[in-house]
Amino acid sequence: MELQDSQFEQIQTLVNHCVRMHELQVELLDHLCCHIERELDEGVSFEQAFKNAMEQLAPDGLPAVEVDTIFLLTYKTQITMKKLLYSSGFFASFFTLSAFAFRTMRWPGGSAFMFVGNVFLLLSMLFIAIIAFRNFSLLSGSARFRSLSGAVGGIFVAVGSMFKILQYPGANVLFLVGTLVLISIFLPVLFFQLYKNDVQHSSETV
Repeated sequence: MELQDSQFEQIQTLVNHCVRMHELQVELLDHLCCHIERELDEGVSFEQAFKNAMEQLAPDGLPAVEVDTIFLLTYKTQITMKKLLYSSGFFASFFTLSAFAFRTMRWPGGSAFMFVGNVFLLLSMLFIAIIAFRNFSLLSGSARFRSLSGAVGGIFVAVGSMFKILQYPGANVLFLVGTLVLISIFLPVLFFQLYKNDVQHSSETV
């Protein structure tokens, strides 16, 4: 039994509203219509057939299907990006802490370690920004704000520090802007979200 035009439009409107990927819209629309038409042939009402199709094909909702699809399509790329992010973050921490140790002990090479640490810090911030933009539609507003503000602040701090070591003009301004962004925007948002998540988790376990 074929769907009526009004029924087809109802399904299409829901799919287009919940899913942004055009190819996935077409696939979901086709699967839902086929499932509903089979149940209509068995004498099930359209409303019940529509509900059954949604429960079978998208038990967690259509947006969840899109999230899972995007994850599967970009899985290898995301793994590679995260490996690069964690590697650069490790080296940034290693060289920066080494630089502080060298400077404290007044050993030569402290500035070189600090410069290399800031290079890796810059790379880490760039990777964070790239990951945030790639998953922009999947992140909440607060997560977008936190990621981008942290990346921007970190980039300014890293570039300002490198400019300072190389004695380029504008180093103090860049470093100060980056520090202000991290202190006034990134850190308050980060710790508020950590506090909120902790309180929510505690209330759920009580």
